[in-house]
Amino acid sequence: MEASALGFLFFTLSGSRRWYYILPLLPLFALQIALFLESDVAPKAKALALRLTQLLLAVALLSQLLSPLAFIFLERRFDLLVPPLLKYAGPIIAIATAALYLLFLRRPAELPKTWGPTVVAAAFLTGCAMNLQYPQTDFLRGKREFADDVRRVAEAKGLAEEDVVLFLHAQNDVVFYLDHSRPVRLIRRPEELSALLRGRARPLLVVVRGKELERLESSFGRPLPKPAVEEIPTPFESSERADRKRLRAYLLEP
Repeated sequence: MEASALGFLFFTLSGSRRWYYILPLLPLFALQIALFLESDVAPKAKALALRLTQLLLAVALLSQLLSPLAFIFLERRFDLLVPPLLKYAGPIIAIATAALYLLFLRRPAELPKTWGPTVVAAAFLTGCAMNLQYPQTDFLRGKREFADDVRRVAEAKGLAEEDVVLFLHAQNDVVFYLDHSRPVRLIRRPEELSALLRGRARPLLVVVRGKELERLESSFGRPLPKPAVEEIPTPFESSERADRKRLRAYLLEP
């Protein structure tokens, strides 16, 4: 348990959290859970953990069954286009999980009846959610699409990797998805931009947050052109605060 806690603590403190980063930890956790279930240690704690797991499993199955209704509401409320697999897979996964639970419940010779059906059903449900449903949520990730558009604009304009810069704030997600071979330059002070533009042959593609547009325009010394790329806000970010966080990329000529 201590090793599991340390593993999750490490990734909680990490600045970048992606589900596939913890995959190397899962075999260790699976072995620890198996040893705990097979041992005679702390029977009361084991019984409590199993009841809690069964309760969470029931809630998850109910959520999967009702998920199409939730997605239909979100589509109408926020004008979303939810991928069909994400919208309709929930009930199928829930029915398959319940069938798997009942199958192992009727065959106690395969696994102990006390915990076997619960563990198998929970593992199956988690696998379906992470491998089928979770990848479909990419439509909510504006940073990835924004970075892809920035890369396409840079290629279309014949810009090199060093011609793409960040203004005042590091955008870790954007840098990750740009996948450059070298670190993306961060302009930490507005006056650096003027010096960088001076004497250049190619324009700069400057990535900036909405809240820093006035400082960018002041540093540029001219009215900003129309953004070459604008981050598409997620359906749940329509407020003025979200607009101040929204990213834009400007092609600034020397």
